[in-house]
Amino acid sequence: MAFAIGALDRLRLLEMRRGNDGKLAPVGVPLCPAAQGQLVEFGRLMQRHKELTEGLMRSTYGKARGLALRLALVLEFLWWCARDGIEAPPGSISDLAMKAAARWVCDYAIPMNDRTYGDAACKKADRDTATLARWIAQERPPEVHVRTLQREVRLPGLKDAADIHAACANLIEASWLMSAAGKTGFQHRPRAAYAINPLLWDYLV
Repeated sequence: MAFAIGALDRLRLLEMRRGNDGKLAPVGVPLCPAAQGQLVEFGRLMQRHKELTEGLMRSTYGKARGLALRLALVLEFLWWCARDGIEAPPGSISDLAMKAAARWVCDYAIPMNDRTYGDAACKKADRDTATLARWIAQERPPEVHVRTLQREVRLPGLKDAADIHAACANLIEASWLMSAAGKTGFQHRPRAAYAINPLLWDYLV
């Protein structure tokens, strides 16, 4: 307890600086170059997810970049105040803090928001189908391969093969997809791939 009080007191004693006009102003703490690159990549990832999402989760992805940036600043100063010595306050946000903040947003904040908002918007099966449909319209793939979606694409909500198959089944009923391809050979598992209905591109301009 004493350690925590002593550490947090260092935060309480931080002061603003006076500008040329003599007025107090907040102290700017910029990102280091490596952290800037990480924030740009994180922002691009969140934008891709945003374009494949709707409703309240779309807003969540839109705000994720700013949330990660603010959290990175908090982490940087918490690490500083917990260290021994009389080291000056951080003058920049490190790439380590930016990486930790981005990971927390991806691994905790967004999944928790999905659980909170998901059921309020519509059923999961409907959300999954809409997500897959938007991805098809945006990327125009020659087929929908289940394992590729799981391992490489990783669409929001479509992590399990069963969920992907269910979404594909709905798109087959909607005439977006054709039935899954057959086996690839002797003692091989069926190749779970759904061909795109060629007529679909006539309607998606």
